[in-house]
Amino acid sequence: MIVNINERTFPSKPYGTFALVAPDSATKTPDDAGRVVLHSNKAKMLGRVELKDDSDGAVKLQKAFRLSSLGRPVIKSPPEIPMFDNQDLMGVEIFDDLDIRLATLDVAPNAAEMQQKARSVSAYIASSTDARTKVDTLLREKLVKEFQVFATTKAAPYRNHWLGGGRAGNYGTDYPLRTMVNYMGHLGEHRRRGCLLRSRARLG
Repeated sequence: MIVNINERTFPSKPYGTFALVAPDSATKTPDDAGRVVLHSNKAKMLGRVELKDDSDGAVKLQKAFRLSSLGRPVIKSPPEIPMFDNQDLMGVEIFDDLDIRLATLDVAPNAAEMQQKARSVSAYIASSTDARTKVDTLLREKLVKEFQVFATTKAAPYRNHWLGGGRAGNYGTDYPLRTMVNYMGHLGEHRRRGCLLRSRARLG
């Protein structure tokens, strides 16, 4: 998480105009804009409006949001990613075009080390058809299945088929937890097999 703008966590400017700038940017921003420095040239923004007892006012505020550019940014096309869902996660194809996928800055303290390990796997996959098949089988028949069990029953305190109380934000070197939040959090879909499995991640 880069910043959460509200009265509690951003008391110096809880609302108004904000400028989202790339690291080391020298761009002149408006005097009335709060300057938010991003971790990289890419970021994801989530905007939510609380209804409380004024639904009309909330809709009016929602329609008042504006996003504009101070210059003429050139946006690179994202790498092509095959469609997948939470039941059938990606296999060996996640290592295709790996350097393009790793181009965005990872703020984890051991990111460089982990990226080199991923490049080693990618090189092995490219070495032969047999190697590619071995890695794909390992991912689909073992690792993905083990991760799905972890994400739905072991990533946080688990009781009576409910998963809750996990932390969220910057995960450091805890890649399993970060992946679980991506898998089960507000940006993921929440379909699960089995009528008795009612797991959910309570984030926040």
